[in-house]
Amino acid sequence: MITYLVFAIFAQNDVLKLSVLIPVYNWHLQKLFVKLNEQLAGVDIEWEVLCLDDGSTKCTDNNKSLARDFGFHYRYRENRGRSVTRNELAEWASGDWFLFLDCDSGVIRGDFLKKYMESASSAEVVYGGTIYQPDFPGREFALHWKYGKKREALKANVRNKKPFRSFKTNNFLVSRAVFSRFKLDESIKTYGYEDLMWAEALKNGGVSILHIDNPVMHSGLNSTEVFLSNTTEAVGNLWKLCASGKLKSPTPLLRYYTILRKFGLDWLLRSMFAVFRPVIHANLRSPNPWLPIFALYKLSLLSQFARKSWTDKSE
Repeated sequence: MITYLVFAIFAQNDVLKLSVLIPVYNWHLQKLFVKLNEQLAGVDIEWEVLCLDDGSTKCTDNNKSLARDFGFHYRYRENRGRSVTRNELAEWASGDWFLFLDCDSGVIRGDFLKKYMESASSAEVVYGGTIYQPDFPGREFALHWKYGKKREALKANVRNKKPFRSFKTNNFLVSRAVFSRFKLDESIKTYGYEDLMWAEALKNGGVSILHIDNPVMHSGLNSTEVFLSNTTEAVGNLWKLCASGKLKSPTPLLRYYTILRKFGLDWLLRSMFAVFRPVIHANLRSPNPWLPIFALYKLSLLSQFARKSWTDKSE
């Protein structure tokens, strides 16, 4: 009955083939492959699973072997970045619909594909969401885990209030027709905000995003050191996008910084951060980091990037 229902949904929406597209970087894919194989065995449609390895330094040989065993496809090439990899996967794909999944995603619902296909008649872009493990992962991963649970693991009814701001590229379904019109911005070479820019392009192009409760588990927690490094890179990207005029809709972080600068308080924030840097870092590296401090940390980073860019221009 379920197989017939999924087939009927596909047929009704001219979904003749599904391409599952997985950007890969330094992650063992066995668990994801097993879950996907179980899901795909239950649908009576044509499908393909395409994996593009973006210059991994580990797990590559095992992943290639696993892909052959499951009848999936695997390619490896030098590191070119997140946006380029997703665009190349779409060019490689032959399906009518693309399901993008990050390689560290854990499929947790038995009806994962069915949920997406039921939503295909309602929107051309569908985001399923993400969740984090319920158990404390240990001090080393506390900041990423706590931030993810509080700020990213949101229910669909919350995400649908700000559908473009809440979109992420880790777990979404998109029609070939839409993705052929809106590619990810390949000028964004470093980490952060490529998903926001893509969502903004969709918004400006009149394409809606539907959020549903069909999450994957974010299994690839980063250590606090890596998470802070990624945060610095992402905030730097945010300022570049803002300063270049590419980002038309300011994020909350940019709005808070604009208010600080309007009242001449950005220098005070930088000064306080310099004085209390050891205390701030100690908290963020603790087993129980305080997220308001992390928010101030990002705001201070943005202020530093802005000041540096203005200083460079004046020299």
